[in-house]
Amino acid sequence: MNSFVKTLTNKAVTWATDMLIRGRYELWIRKFGRTYADAAEKERRFANFKETFEFVRKHNRERTYGCTLGLNNFSDMSWEEFENTYCMKGFMNHLTAEDLEMIENAGREMPTSKAVAKGAWRTKGRSQQGSSPKGPRRDAKRRLHELRGAASNVKMS
Repeated sequence: MNSFVKTLTNKAVTWATDMLIRGRYELWIRKFGRTYADAAEKERRFANFKETFEFVRKHNRERTYGCTLGLNNFSDMSWEEFENTYCMKGFMNHLTAEDLEMIENAGREMPTSKAVAKGAWRTKGRSQQGSSPKGPRRDAKRRLHELRGAASNVKMS
């Protein structure tokens, strides 16, 4: 009899917790103006939301990292979906050889002062006077920043 009561109590607690999270989910839907195509998608998104909610609650309860987490407009996405949409997963496959070379060279050391004096750092089309040895590196970083910005607008399928 005692195990029956424990099982029943555990089920009641699980049900109550699920209802609490479902209520938070409905408030979250209203706050972020979410609409879903059908009930199946809403349930799938709820499962993602529930997983995120429990992760946030566990993290905030432990307080080992010195920060607290909260729910945001991405809380109904699975990690894989978020990664594919916003973290440029697979982005490197769409770069040209020139882009890859530029990314590879962006973090390299600048030439020595002797190489600068000889003009080895100058790029084609730049004038000999008034150019900065940091120009090519700055251009590479600017191009890398542009690529990252463009990648944030690309949706992978």
